Amino acid sequence: MRNIFLVLFIVVAFINLNAQRVIFSDNFDTNNMGWNEIISKEGEAIIKDGVLSIISKDELKGFQATCLTNLNVKNNFTLTCDVLIKNIDNESNFGLIIDYLDDYNYKVFGIYEGNAFYRNVKDGKIVGYRSNTIKLKSKRNTNASICVEKKGNSMILSVNEIEALEVRPDLQYNGIGFFVSGKQKVSFDNLEIKQ
Repeated sequence: MRNIFLVLFIVVAFINLNAQRVIFSDNFDTNNMGWNEIISKEGEAIIKDGVLSIISKDELKGFQATCLTNLNVKNNFTLTCDVLIKNIDNESNFGLIIDYLDDYNYKVFGIYEGNAFYRNVKDGKIVGYRSNTIKLKSKRNTNASICVEKKGNSMILSVNEIEALEVRPDLQYNGIGFFVSGKQKVSFDNLEIKQ
């Protein structure tokens, strides 16, 4: 009988040790996480009406908002958020920024009509790129959920709970963010990181 209790205790302890817990959460009611908010003639990235709204007014440029987190990028984690896209098309894109150090060193999981992509930027140059087709068609005012999950050396991007892309990046920094490129408006909400 004692052995059964001991085995049960070890199993419960193992499950609790491996369970992820929320380490970062933002519903964008306020800017208490230190997001960089910007308004300019090219666009804006501001927190208003309970969302992080990013608007890019230039067809050739993009806009982003970033912040630092307490994420340990060497360990497994799951990052999820909800998005509202004004108009999904193949001329503009949006997505998540991870491993953000500065505007010249970061990694991106991006999405546009029918495609997901990964881009690794180092010293301002694209040093890695991968893409895959996804089921996200041209549409106005579309809600979507985005998830990036790190398991071991792999990172998996899922859109609406469907796996879109898997890559094996070397992560070093705990900065994260969101971006919009091309003429587009995207609202980000309910950001959560579990680790």
